[in-house]
Amino acid sequence: MQTSSLELNIATSNQPLPSLEIDLDSLDENSISHFNICLDILQNFANMNPNVTASAYSYFSVSTNFGKTTNSEFVIVAGSTAAFTVLVNESKKVPHIKCRQSDAIQPGRGLLFAHIEGGKAWEALDAATWEIYESEKEDIAAANTAEDSDTIHKTILAKRYRAARSDARVGKV
Repeated sequence: MQTSSLELNIATSNQPLPSLEIDLDSLDENSISHFNICLDILQNFANMNPNVTASAYSYFSVSTNFGKTTNSEFVIVAGSTAAFTVLVNESKKVPHIKCRQSDAIQPGRGLLFAHIEGGKAWEALDAATWEIYESEKEDIAAANTAEDSDTIHKTILAKRYRAARSDARVGKV
């Protein structure tokens, strides 16, 4: 299901908010995307907190916060400190990923990529179009019922490609 950004209550702030910093260099090239990690966590939070509305922004920069120079993504959550706290705590539990609570950044400096509202997680397809997020875990389970390894592989690759492309379409050109 798709909707317009005008139909969602996008949260923002003029004040800098704390961020979750993810060391992108620590991600295994075969793992799911960092966007999907954040969306999975926000989706679980939205399911348990259907009255909460929050929006997630992504800001990319080089960083030395992990003791060496790395490429980092800073995720800023506007609208709910509880959603941000859960995002930080659950991200730290993901194996093979370095992350930490980091600098305060204005949401407007980042790209809007995720939103939770009404118990659902939404991902940005472009600047004006949003789609209900479907976890890769659901795709894997559906593909497993087909018992076709090519289908599983194609489904996962298509989802990863879409996640990468949704990042490319959301930003400024």
